[in-house]
Amino acid sequence: VTKTMGLIPFAWLDPEAIGVRVTLDDREFKTENFKETERKQTGRIMVHGQCCGLLEVVYLKDIPETDTEPYPKREKGLIEAVSERLGGILERIATAAKLKRELAVNAALSDLYKPLIAPSASIEEMAIVVLNKARSLTKSRHGYITSIDPFKGGAVALNLTEMMGEQCCVASEKKIVFPQAKNGNYQGLWGHSLKSRDAFFTNSPQKHPAAAGTPIGHIPIQRFLSVPITMGAELVGQIALANKDNDYTQQDIA
Repeated sequence: VTKTMGLIPFAWLDPEAIGVRVTLDDREFKTENFKETERKQTGRIMVHGQCCGLLEVVYLKDIPETDTEPYPKREKGLIEAVSERLGGILERIATAAKLKRELAVNAALSDLYKPLIAPSASIEEMAIVVLNKARSLTKSRHGYITSIDPFKGGAVALNLTEMMGEQCCVASEKKIVFPQAKNGNYQGLWGHSLKSRDAFFTNSPQKHPAAAGTPIGHIPIQRFLSVPITMGAELVGQIALANKDNDYTQQDIA
């Protein structure tokens, strides 16, 4: 995008009179001289049939008069052609990224197959493998898997990454339990998906309605994702992940 913007002004007679901006979803790229003006032409950037961005060419000086319209047809055609080319490039990038992710998911499922069906494997051993794969696929720094105690209702941590120093680690022999409230609900951010039975993520944990803070010594939670584990209509556990370097998306939920 940056290279394309650098080339566009030189297709006009007066390159210094042209500013360029490209917006792609929530990202913005623009030339140093770009400024908002009513004298502009635009082209939509389409990816897989959906508009995902806009190419804007602004005129920083008066527009030369033409016989028919304010803008020469060749300029309009050029902007449309560049927008179409950018959309094509982005489509190929998106397709490649999707294929790479599908390969990673298939490889993870293949790796999980053996420990999940091994007669000698314990639920704790299975949980460690699942958590490692879930963290790897979502690029999460932390996470845990819980199992619901069928008698007391609490969520028993089968494993946790090091979120609370010695109190919280994958190989800890001491089980950490997230208790069920007297009214039967699960409290806090960790309990939101257990209460609702729906997978969710938040990239602003402190602002989430279910947020209730973290214990003393706990690492700061910057982003959080949780998926309840069910068997039919029965809630049996939870996979929770935290602190991906960039925002979680629905793709991570999937």
